[in-house]
Amino acid sequence: MHKTRALIRRPLRLLGAVFLAVFSLAAFTPELRAQERVVSLEEAYSLALENHEDLGIARENVNQAKTDLTKSVARILPNITAEGTYTRYNESKSSGTGFVTQPESATTAELRLTQPLYSGGREWAIQRQARLQIQGETQGLEGATESVMLSTARAYYGVLKANKDLEIKTAAMKRAQERLEVADARYSVGEVTKSAVLRARAELAGSEAELLRATNN
Repeated sequence: MHKTRALIRRPLRLLGAVFLAVFSLAAFTPELRAQERVVSLEEAYSLALENHEDLGIARENVNQAKTDLTKSVARILPNITAEGTYTRYNESKSSGTGFVTQPESATTAELRLTQPLYSGGREWAIQRQARLQIQGETQGLEGATESVMLSTARAYYGVLKANKDLEIKTAAMKRAQERLEVADARYSVGEVTKSAVLRARAELAGSEAELLRATNN
């Protein structure tokens, strides 16, 4: 009897915890993990898309390809450089005619504009390659997203099926326990033979084994 009650108390949410572990949802705090709530399929999609490692790598590849394109475009754009200096002297100097030969300070400013004219088409080729790289990485991200969503749906419905199976096995074990109690009671008043009690015990043992297997799956 004590063993039977221990089996019944095992929580169905163990399967949900396994489902979350599949998608590496390590961002949850212990307090959030302790909360009991039902995760919808849409929430499961959202969590998987946000936390799956493969998608993180694919997104980073897309961003890197876009950065490479920006750099390649910058190489063919005009480049403006501004420079300035300020010099302060100890004193000003003048010629005998009153012409200033050295002012108290001097300021210079320079603005330089450079524009690449021709580099043999190298920069344009790099830019085309960068655009193709973006297309390839974007397609890779889309493929990874579809794969993760498909895996998420399979895992989600697998958890639902396993939970339902666990509920069925738990109910079957309770019925077997009730039949054993009835058989014990009838045996004690001589209505049935010892074999009826043994059969009921065997049925209960089988139900407990089925429940244990369902719990561990």
